[in-house]
Amino acid sequence: GAVPADARALAEQIQNQLSTAFETLSDERRRQEYVARLDQGQKTAVSEDLSKLLGAETRFRKGESAFDAGRLDDAARCFEEAVALYPDEGEFLAALAWTYHQRAPDDGVVQVDVIARLQKATELAPRHDKGWLWLGKVLQRSGRPGEALKQFERALHCNPDNRDAQTELK
Repeated sequence: GAVPADARALAEQIQNQLSTAFETLSDERRRQEYVARLDQGQKTAVSEDLSKLLGAETRFRKGESAFDAGRLDDAARCFEEAVALYPDEGEFLAALAWTYHQRAPDDGVVQVDVIARLQKATELAPRHDKGWLWLGKVLQRSGRPGEALKQFERALHCNPDNRDAQTELK
């Protein structure tokens, strides 16, 4: 049977790529150039990742300083920037959520949002004791002491020296 034109075009394209690959890899000089380009591409990707992580880490540290100084809006902005750069870092997400909670501790809408964010944060960083502690505190504040207790236990499981969690469990 006749081969459709688009299938023929695709086969031709694949054949051309295979020929180019073969010519590149079978010629020593061209292969070295190709490998050097690959290495450079990987190095570029790695250094971009690294600078993104360092940027996020710097913003996170600034956020912690602002939080400690009671500048919650500044802290939130720094943590938001850190999360935007590195959305899968549970510690950044937890700090952002806790800051939102501190700005409006009795706002029910904020509580629901903060609980969801802290649950995601604890999934991403299950060994970060503060995420569990903060989740427990928000649950407790929103009238869910039984669930809160479990979070305090998890926080202590991650860090037996967590004084806040010890106090909450007493």
